[in-house]
Amino acid sequence: MQLLKTNQITKLLAQLIFIVLPTIAIVFFCLWHISHYFTIIQDNWFRQGIYFSIGIVLSLLIYSSRLRFSVSFLLLLLSLFIVYKIMDSLSFSEIDGFFISVQYLLFTYLFSFGWLCGWGLQRAKWFPTFLVGILLIASMILISKNGDLTVQKLIFNLLPILLYSIYILYTNASLQQTDTTQKSFFWKYSFRLFLFSILLVAFTGTLIYTMLPNIEATVAEYGGQGKDGENQMLTKQKDGTEKNKQSMEMSDKNNRNKNPEPLFCAHIDNFLPASDIANPLYLTAYHFTKFDSLTETFERDTIQEFNDEFFPDPSSIPLFSTYTDSSKLKIANGTRNKDVVQVEIYKKRLSNDAFVAPSTAFFVQPITIEKDFQKEFSSAYRSKSLVSQLNSAYFIYNTDNPSIMMFQERRFKELRGAKDYKALPEKFMKYYTDFPKYGKYKALAKLADSIQQNKKTTIDKVLAVRDYFLQKNAFGEQVYTYSDNPGIPGLPSASKLNYFLFESKKGYCAYYAGATCFLLRGMGIPSRIVTGFLTIDRSDKNPGWYWYYEDQSHAWVQVYFPEYGWIDFDTTVGNDEAERSPAPDGTPPLQPPKAIITMSGNIISIDTAQKTIELQTQTATFKDIEYKNTNTTVSLDAKIALIWRDSLALKLQELKKNDKITAVSYAEKLNAYSNEKSFDKIVNKLPKTIPIDEIYVFVAKNKTTENTPETDTNEKHSAYYYLKHLFFFLLSFVLILFSLPVLTMHYFRWQVKKTSSLKRKAFYAHRASDYFLHQLGYKKENKTDLSFAQNIDQHFNTNYANFMEKYLKSKYSTASLKEHEQEVIQRFFFPFERKIKQRIALKTRILHFLNLKEYLSYFIPLKF
Repeated sequence: MQLLKTNQITKLLAQLIFIVLPTIAIVFFCLWHISHYFTIIQDNWFRQGIYFSIGIVLSLLIYSSRLRFSVSFLLLLLSLFIVYKIMDSLSFSEIDGFFISVQYLLFTYLFSFGWLCGWGLQRAKWFPTFLVGILLIASMILISKNGDLTVQKLIFNLLPILLYSIYILYTNASLQQTDTTQKSFFWKYSFRLFLFSILLVAFTGTLIYTMLPNIEATVAEYGGQGKDGENQMLTKQKDGTEKNKQSMEMSDKNNRNKNPEPLFCAHIDNFLPASDIANPLYLTAYHFTKFDSLTETFERDTIQEFNDEFFPDPSSIPLFSTYTDSSKLKIANGTRNKDVVQVEIYKKRLSNDAFVAPSTAFFVQPITIEKDFQKEFSSAYRSKSLVSQLNSAYFIYNTDNPSIMMFQERRFKELRGAKDYKALPEKFMKYYTDFPKYGKYKALAKLADSIQQNKKTTIDKVLAVRDYFLQKNAFGEQVYTYSDNPGIPGLPSASKLNYFLFESKKGYCAYYAGATCFLLRGMGIPSRIVTGFLTIDRSDKNPGWYWYYEDQSHAWVQVYFPEYGWIDFDTTVGNDEAERSPAPDGTPPLQPPKAIITMSGNIISIDTAQKTIELQTQTATFKDIEYKNTNTTVSLDAKIALIWRDSLALKLQELKKNDKITAVSYAEKLNAYSNEKSFDKIVNKLPKTIPIDEIYVFVAKNKTTENTPETDTNEKHSAYYYLKHLFFFLLSFVLILFSLPVLTMHYFRWQVKKTSSLKRKAFYAHRASDYFLHQLGYKKENKTDLSFAQNIDQHFNTNYANFMEKYLKSKYSTASLKEHEQEVIQRFFFPFERKIKQRIALKTRILHFLNLKEYLSYFIPLKF
């Protein structure tokens, strides 16, 4: 019986260390990989990996006994479902409640999957094969989402799964056939697995190295073709809308969908000075500041301290509420020749959560769409940006139009007077001039040196890069041309940028922007890539209005100039198609007047005769300044107010007490009042009854149909951050696990030392000595306490039996202990411990106290 117990404990411990820990690690890796493609995971993948870890460890421990799986698993699912129902019945806000329920469902799925894995790895011999199959299928699906394939991507994404698959199949079979009762099992088995892992990695590395040219040729031939009609600058959402991609690979195709339906239209309130001539601006979505040489992908880096990317989700902001982040203006660090520009975006097929605006944006406010245009446009917002006067689209276009080129000379002349970079922080310069200068990137550095020769100012170096792409051959033909299908690199392992610059010399905007950024950084010029939309002024019918189609999705570079900030430059050549829309531009929507005051809250009372409403406000906006948690009672004059529930017009009589509404006033007379520190002070100055023009009734959305709120990307952490924390989590888990025997010993010693009660001191002295001896390999087994103590005395020359007699008397006898007997108990343990330690070497004691098998067998005597 004792042999069975020992064997079971040893096997359980081996499963935890050799099977469960690697499985947890590979699930963490998979969740991190999934987080790149599914918003619901985002930066929570680490926490969700913990859910799985708890499930698999608990399940493995529980099913090490003879507990039936089917009944226990059904009870678990029922318990989780009951908790979900209880949470669903609690009172949350609509968004918070939905978010919490979704996160709980994720916990349920991952915890249940972990529980299933724990049972399978404990009970079912076929389960590792089943688990490997699931992981391989999932990894192949995720790899297919990577856009163009590279050998680096395949190795990075697939190799960990393949290595784990071989390891787990071997380890599971090997563990089943190994005698866990043999001495030094853990050390021998660990050494065997270590040798197997070394051989596996060496064999895999050798295979990849010898087969690399063939692998790269095959990947280059079949990878990266994309789906027909897929635009590499945009990504399609589940609801059919489009938004800019948050990664920018150098794909071999940029299939431009010629859909005649525009994505959105915009009114940009920017005109040439003292004229009604529209002055278009490029619209920015994302900044790409870091290059991953492993995957040859430009990445957003939202946690770096110089990040001035404004990234709100307009769909998550209540109507007429505002979101402002003026810190972005300070980070952008440039105020010379800049103006605040207001832009209104009306979306047709652009995703509701997408945000685009001229750089540098700092303000957004969702606005209404005029009733006659609500079927055409899905949503709208107003934004504000601090825009450089040197960022007019006419300054940015890469064109051979003589008139525009003369206009651009004004910009170049202005920037030639810009200061140098000596006064900028070294950290800023290091970050924005960083690029790999080793290996295949050396050619880029040499090209940058040759282009900047004899160029003294930053702007002349930038123009030299532009002119390099505009060069012509002896026949007057463009050397570099525009192509949505730049082709496959002809040499194995050739960088797409090298291939573009030195061989094919054809590509689309991402190629030109990436190459320009690298060349500028090679010259020591701080630069970055931005994506968004090229703005084309196609018509004089509606000045300031612009329509945007899919083929206007674009990438270009921004160069930093001291005092001026980030300045746009577009070096893409020959993309004439983007300037022509696939269909005539439509009629722009009627712009609503600017809201002076908006108030959201619950109706206290309604006077239908006087047509007034008493409103308990929760939030309010006055002249673009938002006030939260206002809790102010206001009286509203609703005589001329239009009342809407979605697109349905209502009468005042249809409103009810406690209805949640947003009241909007466009009354110009309210402009005469200034803002205050609190909304109460504003209300005290306003008319007693505030005139209202529109009322919007809040409609509760079904939780099951509402989109999951997107996590603020500014809170994302890099993969390194999470992998580092994963490493420390696993390391901490192992350290705590192996520290348990020592920590337990210290706990018993502490109890012996601090306990004043003689009876409790006797108990803990007995428990501490018994545990101490057990951990050192001296087990009581079937002996009585007294006979075991006598054997210890014979071996170590201690007084253990004398103490045991007094302990048993204090435990079972009703007679009180005599004074000398009490003295034995008081003075027993610590001298006893010292004498044992003197007879057993420190190294031996350490090894014994690292033996988790002995530790578990003391506290968990498993029954069969």
